[in-house]
Amino acid sequence: MKKYLIRIQNSVFEGEITKAKFEKMKLKVNDLIDSTIDLVIFFKSRDIKWMDKDICGFEKDDTDNFL
Repeated sequence: MKKYLIRIQNSVFEGEITKAKFEKMKLKVNDLIDSTIDLVIFFKSRDIKWMDKDICGFEKDDTDNFL
């Protein structure tokens, strides 16, 4: 997931992604997980204006790793 999105918590990622990359990422996730015990949930928003984000505590910022 970190190939496509930014890690904001140990198992939480966020970011903007094209539809094609999203589908590719989902296929890779399905190949890697054990669907009898693992669960991956994707939350999608059609528009950034509908995304409210309140943060308490330290916000992990990995964006400085990008060139």
